[in-house]
Amino acid sequence: MYVKNEVFGDACPETSKYLEFRFICVSPPATTTTTTTTPLPTTTTTSTSTTSSVKSSLTSLLPTFPPKFCQPKFEREVQFGKTETGRIAKAQCPINTYGEAEQFCSITGKWEGLPDLSNCVSIWIKKLDDDIQNSPEDPIIHFETMKDLFTHSRRHKLVGGELIKVSSIVEKVVYNYINIMKSSTKSKENHHQSREMNKFLVDLINNLLSPLQEPAWKDINSIKQRNVASKILDSSEKLLATIFSVTPTSESSMTEHFDALPNIRAI
Repeated sequence: MYVKNEVFGDACPETSKYLEFRFICVSPPATTTTTTTTPLPTTTTTSTSTTSSVKSSLTSLLPTFPPKFCQPKFEREVQFGKTETGRIAKAQCPINTYGEAEQFCSITGKWEGLPDLSNCVSIWIKKLDDDIQNSPEDPIIHFETMKDLFTHSRRHKLVGGELIKVSSIVEKVVYNYINIMKSSTKSKENHHQSREMNKFLVDLINNLLSPLQEPAWKDINSIKQRNVASKILDSSEKLLATIFSVTPTSESSMTEHFDALPNIRAI
């Protein structure tokens, strides 16, 4: 407190004086508290809104980057792991086949197309191929091989690599069998076996075009699809033409009848 004669005056000059102060503590009025705290939420809300707007503006200005990986996936019984974009993923082929399946991880972080199973083959199909390679002049082995191909393709699903291998085996079987027929004596027995061989091949073609084998065609690209179809159909035409060319004279009037789909349909 500021104390001077000019404030209080001096009624008794040259006389000592003193001041007495008294303090009283009282509670503040309730209205004071309400008035003080009421504006606070409004102030806070305004601040938050401004901050959110700033963050939103900054976020929209930041550059967006494409994903760096394709996520793991399981398709066609093949497990592909997390793969860097722009690279080809490789994985173990489906069960009961060996080799590597592949699929490309695009720069957008998405898997491109379908898995490529053109390198996946089974031990069973490889054994058939080895039998033909080791016995090129044995008609029984060739006949049984064609029969096995027909039976297996009717009951079991193939994968892309097996489809390619089947077309290769058919091509070898027909080539070797034609040479065997040309060097053999014309007889009813040989002619009958040749007709059975052709029937197995025609039925094999129908099996390969059935819904059961449709996924196998999708395991390989369009170029390989056309190559497989061309090999099988060409082999069928060559075998049938050779059968008629070596038909015994006594059976020349025999009518041959085979049921086959007219062409390879688009998969």
